[in-house]
Amino acid sequence: MITIDDRLPLLENGTPVNARPSSQGAWWLVILEKAYAKMNLNYANLDGGMQYEAMRALTGQPIVIYQTNKQNEKEIWETIADADGEQYIMTASCLKDF
Repeated sequence: MITIDDRLPLLENGTPVNARPSSQGAWWLVILEKAYAKMNLNYANLDGGMQYEAMRALTGQPIVIYQTNKQNEKEIWETIADADGEQYIMTASCLKDF
């Protein structure tokens, strides 16, 4: 079990570091990120991670990865619409080959 509090790292001016509330004023996502950082020892270990890893770790639910570079535009939108209809959590990333 991981115990967290509601304190966040602050800049010298009192502003939270790389964090802000939702448009409705909620801080739950920032606190959830803090919990995930603690699961991974610290925030620095989150750098370069993939969203699906966080979703799997935080929810315990199975994940499905779609490589949209192998789908046409219609297939991409159908995939999104189907997932939205099921009220699935969705994340996206943009990778670049070097």
